Amino acid sequence: MEESEDKFKVLEANALREQRSRKAAIRCKAAEESAREEAVRQKASEEFAVRMRDEWTRQRKERIAKAKAAEEERNEMERLARERRREAAQEHLAARVKRDAAAKAEPEAELGRQEERSRRTVPAREMSNSW
Repeated sequence: MEESEDKFKVLEANALREQRSRKAAIRCKAAEESAREEAVRQKASEEFAVRMRDEWTRQRKERIAKAKAAEEERNEMERLARERRREAAQEHLAARVKRDAAAKAEPEAELGRQEERSRRTVPAREMSNSW
């Protein structure tokens, strides 16, 4: 009987060892699976971070390009406005010079017309003497 008890204890010990071994194997597989899942999550997270960084970089470049284009357009508009103001000032100056020349020429022309009239008309004294 003692032999059967020893056999039973050995079998029971073997069964417990086997059960522990299976549990350890299950835990090991679960840990490996968990590690694989974590690696997949980590890789996905890194890929997402790379995509986001690339997207942010692209958006930043777009914003910079838009700002640069707007700046160039603003500079061009300012240049055109300066050109228009310069042309308007030149036209204004030319008109003023023309007016001044015409105003200066007007009294001289009036004097010339008066002289011409006085040459064509005979003074009143001469008219009375001519009878």
